[in-house]
Amino acid sequence: MRANLKNVDCVIEIHDQIPLSGRNPVFQETLDVRPHLLVLNKMDLADMPQKQRILKHLHRNGVQHVLFTDSRKQRDENVKKLVPKVMEILENCPRFNRDENLDYCLMVIGVPNVGKSSLINSLRRTYF
Repeated sequence: MRANLKNVDCVIEIHDQIPLSGRNPVFQETLDVRPHLLVLNKMDLADMPQKQRILKHLHRNGVQHVLFTDSRKQRDENVKKLVPKVMEILENCPRFNRDENLDYCLMVIGVPNVGKSSLINSLRRTYF
């Protein structure tokens, strides 16, 4: 993962409904060097009244870009917000010596069973 990070413009970290305790510390160290979007997936299983508390905690810990999704739904409205959110993040960050390339490279990371494939498939259904 670290070897490929030099070619990555933005890291999308997928996490499930337990965002405060289950994040991988290795991911957090790796994410310090690239623009980062934290996607909290499976939010249909989460305690939604706690959403604001979760956001405040993440912001205090340096996570500025957070998106709540349920990518198992056929057409989750928040999944549609992912690409514009990533573009917004990328427009405000340097390209790390990749200015000549007009394409963007994203890395989707997350511990097992958090919905990485489900999110990618949901994006594919939405945009292709």
